[in-house]
Amino acid sequence: MRPTIFPFLSLGILLFLAGTAFSQDTQPGKKPAADSKKGTPRTKPSTNQSKDEGMTNFPPMPAPAPYPTNKGKKIPKGCWFKKIHIDFGTFIENSQENVTGEYPLENQTDDPQQIRNIIPSCKCQKLRLFINDKEVKLEKDNNLNLKSPITIPPHSKGKLVLTLDLSGSGKRIGDIRVETTDPRMPTFTLTAEALLKSPYELSPRVVELGNIVPTAKVSFTVTVRNSLKKDWKIIKVNEAMPPAMKVDKIDRRTDSKGWVYYVITGTYGPNIPEGSIGGTILFHTDDPKNNFQIEVRANVAEKVELFPSFWTFDRFSRSEPQEKTVYVWPTNETDKMTIDRIEILRAILPKEFYELKIEPPKKDAKAVYKTIDGLGKKVPMHRAWKIHVRIKKGVPGRVVRLKCAVYFKEGEFVPKVFHFNGFPHD
Repeated sequence: MRPTIFPFLSLGILLFLAGTAFSQDTQPGKKPAADSKKGTPRTKPSTNQSKDEGMTNFPPMPAPAPYPTNKGKKIPKGCWFKKIHIDFGTFIENSQENVTGEYPLENQTDDPQQIRNIIPSCKCQKLRLFINDKEVKLEKDNNLNLKSPITIPPHSKGKLVLTLDLSGSGKRIGDIRVETTDPRMPTFTLTAEALLKSPYELSPRVVELGNIVPTAKVSFTVTVRNSLKKDWKIIKVNEAMPPAMKVDKIDRRTDSKGWVYYVITGTYGPNIPEGSIGGTILFHTDDPKNNFQIEVRANVAEKVELFPSFWTFDRFSRSEPQEKTVYVWPTNETDKMTIDRIEILRAILPKEFYELKIEPPKKDAKAVYKTIDGLGKKVPMHRAWKIHVRIKKGVPGRVVRLKCAVYFKEGEFVPKVFHFNGFPHD
């Protein structure tokens, strides 16, 4: 499950990152010495990778820079708050609705000061303010700003109480921006965090299959344990599943201490849609509040390009034939690609009123690149096959539709699909 982060107010972010009057160090962590595009070593083959031909190692996705917080920082001199960060710790998802923490405060000046504004980073943070043991209402306007400033007598003590909604999953990070009339603390940002953890422990946490070709069939194995229940059940696998992904076996086992765990095996491929990046598989358990999912990542190369994959002839006269050319070419200059056949997947158009003609590229043709309208890049015409689509005169009906699959003689290429529609009139 991916981590979630509170939506932050843009002004709060700018001030927070730029620093406060106390010169807070709010810069994110430094970037790795080498990024994913320049010199990052490829990982060793994952234990989940099969030895299928066409697989390579998959560069790991770079971890996002952590959102800056006050964790571990010293309280600046003159700061009203005796606590500037709350780490609520780790919680099991759906185990409780919310959690509460306090930021003790004191107006350390000899003059009355005002709190001009208190801005939480999202609606999932509920705030209450107490001064000298009395609650002060935080009345907000339509823009979520304080309707009027709150006066704090000199040397008065109090606390800002934060109640955090724990719905969702992953790491939760939020901030509270406080604006005052104290020149030593015109603005200050408090921070808080919590980690919402699934009770299910997956090994590996994410299945990395690497770079694969669309025709590959790659196997993977994931072990799942429940940290809360000794005996538990997987009820079913969700029917909605990424294309070409399959769960082959769910093996229930028990460890030496009597705790139930499952070993799940599955496959990705063959006939994976080109350009796919994997997907997730949802498993329903006997605890409806706590299901789990397996995330499978892959980089499926597109070995053949086809353009256009869809178009419309719009309204056209029955007395005029309509024509369109579809271009198909291999992405790799050294690959040999041969169109074997075209199959009709769906037709609202009688056979006698359309024609599909395949034209191969000329042998030993010089390299020629041509810009095709709507594509945004040049097509290698010397390597491109053409499919001429023609609708003949006198076509009946008010709508025409045709969906076709292009098959190749080479087994490494998956079929490509194109389709069109049109609206003939007299």
